[in-house]
Amino acid sequence: MAAKVSAATKCSKEEVQFWKIHWDEKPAFWHIDAVNKNLAKYFNRLVPNSPSSPEDETRTIFVPLCGKTRDIAYLLSRGLKVFGLEGVKQAIEALDAENSFDLKFDKAQSIYYTEDRQLQIYFGDMYTCPIEKWGPFDFVWDRASFCAVEYSFRPSYKEIMQRSVDGE
Repeated sequence: MAAKVSAATKCSKEEVQFWKIHWDEKPAFWHIDAVNKNLAKYFNRLVPNSPSSPEDETRTIFVPLCGKTRDIAYLLSRGLKVFGLEGVKQAIEALDAENSFDLKFDKAQSIYYTEDRQLQIYFGDMYTCPIEKWGPFDFVWDRASFCAVEYSFRPSYKEIMQRSVDGE
């Protein structure tokens, strides 16, 4: 299914450039160099344990505008399959370098991935990402993406989050 968001709501090149410039700052002003304390504290509420059976598949979590968050390694260590979305290449490269994920890149799909596909990161514009292709996801972890999105784009952001768990 193609993205339902109109061209008018796409991130402007200027916005992406803003984030690229700030990723070059060391450290980036929003980056937390630790696992989010609320994620660790409330993980069992976010991802409740359920009885497992042979047909159960690994549960998946969507991390929008993931950057190089330490939360990704934490989520992987807790047995989740992680799908991130990021528009700044140097953030993905920093995540890879800091965690030794050995990410590969599929240019045709614009996806960075680990060999076992437990981690996949879509590289591109959130508003044009064909999220249904990889979802639906069981959970979404958004530490601060919503507040980083310009106010006028928030209805579109909300729609993308809804599609990521509904698959529609």
